[in-house]
Amino acid sequence: EDLLSAMQKASDQAERAGKIIRRMRDMVKKGEPNRQPIALAELVDETRAFADIDAQRTSTQIMVDLPENLPKIVVDRIMIEQVLLNLIKNGIEAMSDVPLDRRKLTLQAAVVDDRMLEVTVGDHGHGLTEDDIEKIFTAFYTTKPEGMGIGLAICRSIIEFHRGRLWTEDNSHSPTGSGTIFKFTLPLESA
Repeated sequence: EDLLSAMQKASDQAERAGKIIRRMRDMVKKGEPNRQPIALAELVDETRAFADIDAQRTSTQIMVDLPENLPKIVVDRIMIEQVLLNLIKNGIEAMSDVPLDRRKLTLQAAVVDDRMLEVTVGDHGHGLTEDDIEKIFTAFYTTKPEGMGIGLAICRSIIEFHRGRLWTEDNSHSPTGSGTIFKFTLPLESA
């Protein structure tokens, strides 16, 4: 039964990877994204199904704090799931060398105004230098030994494609005094 469950997860991830590649190919071809009204909580739940594997492996807690009754956002589901997954995985990786009790990643959201929702993904990792903060969204710039430096550049393109904005802030005001926060905005259904 365990093997069957693992194979089903692998199959689901392979199918999802194929969808992501098709969407990215469509985006590169300047096709219009498949925007639909959807609840952020639904996207977060689907993304967590994939992120939980890394979280469990690294003993990282993913803490989701979404207000009830958030208005729906109008997005391409696969693209925004990919942004969330990339930011969550980056946060998990950033905390790989911190004590276990500090490995907490938070995901929050708030309505900014009548047009936009703001999503925040914060970690308690090593943080970014001033130089990194300026360059982090530049293609092929990476802070990871094994990184390719395209993940955040693609994420920013996806968010801008949705008329939103993606940026980073330090998390030095956190209880641990370190870490990074990524924030992005997405259009509300009523916008």
